[in-house]
Amino acid sequence: MYAESLKALADPDEFDSMEEKDRIKIIDCNFIYCMTWSLGACVITEHRRNFNIWMRRMLAGDVNEIKNKGKKIVPSIPEAASYYDYVFLNKILHWRHWTEAGLVNIDAPISNKL
Repeated sequence: MYAESLKALADPDEFDSMEEKDRIKIIDCNFIYCMTWSLGACVITEHRRNFNIWMRRMLAGDVNEIKNKGKKIVPSIPEAASYYDYVFLNKILHWRHWTEAGLVNIDAPISNKL
């Protein structure tokens, strides 16, 4: 699913022709997505809500243990949503719920989704 989203970046000329703010947005949002599915994938299911809360706090600069607060990542996912449920679509520069992203046929057998 994620590899499908990265196809928008397959052509270096296309990436280089984008405005700098759009390239930064793509890099930032893909970093957040990868962080969710690398660090967040290690979290057991019943603690994923806590990880999601921590991610929101961290991205808002509200974690005391982090000295360098960084910058606000835009666009963000909806407030009531979980980072686990969203994928960043590079072509449209926006987050979408994975079932609405058009990357996976949700009616297909599970073996076709992996």
